[in-house]
Amino acid sequence: IRKNFAWNEYGVSIVFDGWTNIQRQPLINFIAYSLNGPIFIKC
Repeated sequence: IRKNFAWNEYGVSIVFDGWTNIQRQPLINFIAYSLNGPIFIKC
């Protein structure tokens, strides 16, 4: 079952946060927030 089936009906917010690791490589986390709670998308 896909969790994003309700996104069209209830809405979703995509948030992201970024930083650099110890080797100065950029890291960005993408998370979707909906009524069912947060869902990690990609790093």
